Amino acid sequence: PTMSPAGLTSAIFHYISFPVRHGRMDAALEMLKRDLDAGGTVPLYDMLILDPRLGPLRRDARFKPILERYRLKFMESVTALDAARKRGDLPSYLEGPFDDLLKKLEIKL
Repeated sequence: PTMSPAGLTSAIFHYISFPVRHGRMDAALEMLKRDLDAGGTVPLYDMLILDPRLGPLRRDARFKPILERYRLKFMESVTALDAARKRGDLPSYLEGPFDDLLKKLEIKL
């Protein structure tokens, strides 16, 4: 069976949040490292920052370099969306959610 990108993101996120809920930071960190080493195709940065269930993971010092790698990949997407907006190519229905996400993540363009 095939899975949509959103479904894949959700599955991986829940796969990561499970060991965090059970205090298994090593397992969660290893899963994230493997995703990044495989190309980091799942855009998790916003969820990694915003989801309160991942607070214990964010407090682990080993998580910071992993989060930075996700942030860099995320910023590539943000930059592309901002460029599309400046060209007038960003659909109007995405303007509000895009701005809201940037505000939540404290990203200034």
